[in-house]
Amino acid sequence: ETIYLKGEVITFPKLLPEQLADETLVSNKVITEGEPLILSKIPLGKYKLIEIKAPPGYIKDDSEREFEFTAQASTMLVDLKETLPIKNQRQKLNLELKKELFSTEYFIDYGFENIVLGLYTSDELLGLNPDSTIAIVTPDENGIITIEDIPAGNYYLKEISTKDGYVLSESMYNINLVADESAVEDRIEIIQEPIINQPSVKDIKITKKDSDTGYPLVGVQFNLFAIQADGSKIIVNNPDTGDHIFITDQNGEILLKGLPYGNYFLEEIKAATGYIKDGTSKNIAVSDESALEIKVENEATRVGFNKTDANTGKSVIGACLRLLDQFGNIDYLDQNRYLTNDRKNGQPAEWTTDGTMYYVNGLIVGHQYTVEEVTAPVGYHQVDPISFIVSDNQGIQLTNIPNLPFEPKIKTKAMFENGTKTAYPAEKLVVVDQVSYVDLIAGQKYTLKGKLVCKSEPGNIIAEAETSFIANNSSGEIEVRFEFKGESLAGKELVVFEELYFKDKMIAQHKDLNDSNQTVKIIEPKRIETSAELTKQPEKPETFDNSENPLLWLSLGFLSLGISLVTYILCKKKTKD
Repeated sequence: ETIYLKGEVITFPKLLPEQLADETLVSNKVITEGEPLILSKIPLGKYKLIEIKAPPGYIKDDSEREFEFTAQASTMLVDLKETLPIKNQRQKLNLELKKELFSTEYFIDYGFENIVLGLYTSDELLGLNPDSTIAIVTPDENGIITIEDIPAGNYYLKEISTKDGYVLSESMYNINLVADESAVEDRIEIIQEPIINQPSVKDIKITKKDSDTGYPLVGVQFNLFAIQADGSKIIVNNPDTGDHIFITDQNGEILLKGLPYGNYFLEEIKAATGYIKDGTSKNIAVSDESALEIKVENEATRVGFNKTDANTGKSVIGACLRLLDQFGNIDYLDQNRYLTNDRKNGQPAEWTTDGTMYYVNGLIVGHQYTVEEVTAPVGYHQVDPISFIVSDNQGIQLTNIPNLPFEPKIKTKAMFENGTKTAYPAEKLVVVDQVSYVDLIAGQKYTLKGKLVCKSEPGNIIAEAETSFIANNSSGEIEVRFEFKGESLAGKELVVFEELYFKDKMIAQHKDLNDSNQTVKIIEPKRIETSAELTKQPEKPETFDNSENPLLWLSLGFLSLGISLVTYILCKKKTKD
């Protein structure tokens, strides 16, 4: 079939659409080889050169290259077009995988510090021997590991080091990177299955005990914190309760099963009843070398009771005291003087002071207690109850209970035996001194020693007396009798001095020359005139008159009349009634 006429310019084969679709007749694709490709006998016209498939492992060049073939001068055999080199970039294969830390029931660990992995060749590749290191990588803050621009080939990934407290993985993770047959872009090979590290764990038992007795402490509450590498802390969950509080059991223990390795600190948030909360944190390192049991101690509250002399501050013996709770009920103590609710086996908190401090342990912090004096020490006044509140301070909380000592005093009231304060001179006179006393010790023996002295001459002792007695009560009275010759003491005032002795030691005295109560007087006797003196005429006129006075008799008459009249009226009234 004639397609072109002589002299016409050949521009494009005039083929039917069916012929163009028949690839046995027409092909618009060429494949490059190792040498430059030359296409000849291309009909004149405009063309586009487009790469539709790159070599395996290379990215297709999407550039469009346009050419136009035109008729040339008669001297030119062909219209030669040469393209610029078509360059294909190697497809970059990137590897991405995720590192995860196995979450325990205690806390979720987010840090990935100290984790290092290596990528190695599995086979000979690009001149590298098997097991050659391709890359050393670490995960980012989210645990993502990225290795970029890796040639296609077979590799394996292995963990070099891991985070503290986790088990180093001995597994090798095989990776086969294959380039795209027809690549259009770089490719990231994502390994879906994460690499997981299991934590190293250990069972740890925390034991809480009394620092003095070793008693297990029940009901102590703690928070536990895991310390991260950057110094931050994560509060640890209690898998048994779902909160963050760990509480000691009846044995004073907390068992932490499978606690991950690492550093922790234990913080006490509530002490046992009657104990002082520990304000310090307990550091705990869980590792291969760490102990399986962590012992933590608490100090019980300790209150000391001291019975003292209010004047000297010295300890006093013999007082009976008892301890009452805030409701006025007597407390009970165990054999170590710890507060107890076991009234069957405990003893009432009642004791007698012996001159030393009496300690009571385990009183509840913040509660009010009262110490009551049942009986006072001998020679002391009884004190009122003393209340106090127990603080959470460590050491001894001292409660002083001062007693005022008795201060014996005496007073005297002297009079003659007949009950008068005066008497005439006589051969034998008796002065009775009524001595009143206060602040003596009931049941004890005392001695009164008295002296009767002349007021005008205190050094002149008229008489002495001594009386011993046993005081029935702290106050009372006793008599001291002084017998003496008084015929020569007319006109003299006598004063009683008294001294009170206890066990040969003077404890009180009363010596006041001007105290009228302890003073008596011997008065001058009345003068009796003789018969000669009665008949003797006075040498001088006397001022008194012995004659009878009529006015006196008249007054007496009127008085008698008045009495008779009153008597008559009263008798008449009585008869009428």
